[in-house]
Amino acid sequence: EMFRIFGGEIQKLFQHKLFWGLLIVMLSLNCLLFYTDFHSSFQGDEEYEQLEAEYGAMDPEEAIEKATGEREFLSDLSSFLIRKEQGMSDQENLDLLAEEKQLMQENFDKEAFQEEFWEKYQNNPYGEDRDKLNRRAVDFELILGQLNYIDSYPEFISSMEEKAEEMRRISIFSQPDTFAYRNIMQTPKDFSQLQGISLQLGRQDGVVKSTSFFLSDFFVAALMLLLSVLLFSYEKEKGLTGLLRVQKKGRYQVFLSKMSLGALFCIVICLLFYGGILLMGNSLYGYGDVSRLIQSMSSFRDCSIKMTVKEYFIIFLGCKLLSSFLFFTLFSFWFLVFSDNKITYAVIAFLLAASYGCYYLIHPISFLNPLKYWNLFAFTNTYDLFANYVNLN
Repeated sequence: EMFRIFGGEIQKLFQHKLFWGLLIVMLSLNCLLFYTDFHSSFQGDEEYEQLEAEYGAMDPEEAIEKATGEREFLSDLSSFLIRKEQGMSDQENLDLLAEEKQLMQENFDKEAFQEEFWEKYQNNPYGEDRDKLNRRAVDFELILGQLNYIDSYPEFISSMEEKAEEMRRISIFSQPDTFAYRNIMQTPKDFSQLQGISLQLGRQDGVVKSTSFFLSDFFVAALMLLLSVLLFSYEKEKGLTGLLRVQKKGRYQVFLSKMSLGALFCIVICLLFYGGILLMGNSLYGYGDVSRLIQSMSSFRDCSIKMTVKEYFIIFLGCKLLSSFLFFTLFSFWFLVFSDNKITYAVIAFLLAASYGCYYLIHPISFLNPLKYWNLFAFTNTYDLFANYVNLN
């Protein structure tokens, strides 16, 4: 009987062309809007990947020193080529470049610098192609940014206990059983598991952009509302609910069938919207080595949970699935509670507005922050949930 009712609910849902039309339109917009936000300059080429592999295999301090030297050479080479295009002779160009360096460095050896630069210039792989040179300079800036972050991360973790001790000496933070004191005490404990972890080079653009694309949340929430309307409000509007009451266990079995169907569609919709964006992100940006820890990316520096990029993607999809089912359950509950759909829509609108207001207006360190973070919108913002560290004491 249960399977028969479930099959009937599926058939009824397939008859609603509006739902399927909106699903296709929203899915298309979801992909299109994500693509329009894509910038090809973020796409790593084969040479960048080779640089990443080369510098990633080195000790961070050694890699920083070498990458800094390469970046300076590329900057000098760019200036040299610009002046050469303007008609300056090579010797005059070298002399001017050396004079600029001499102003910034003590004990500067002009002849040694000019000899080294000229040798590198003659053997550089970019020739006089300034576009290629500029692209490689951007790559070294990215590499250096990552290397500096990775090199500073152990100090960031180890300094937490010292900072906590310093703050406890300040009178306003030294009172036990206060929010500030508990926060100071808890933070070093939460990050202690990250002591000595191994971080790897790898661009973060794809991971961050794919998991922080918030427009998918609006599309999915709208579809959850429409799904709850079709499953729980349609029969009420058509006056068919009386037929369910006269059947043995009719209401109970129909309710379970509708909720099961809702859960099934939550899975399908989440895979289409969020899974589709993850696939597009990999195609457009690339994710690098997904076995590296998410703390390897500076955007996740404040994440206190040790996990890999692959594990983060799995948890991300799981959280999105739960949040979409919570939306569906919330909407469906109010359609069951009130017989008048106008009242239902008003209650849903009020609760969503109140939740949204609490999430965006309450300060993170306010004593009211449970209203901010025990909140459907906070749970929906999965990227922020993991990228930022918050204590709810």
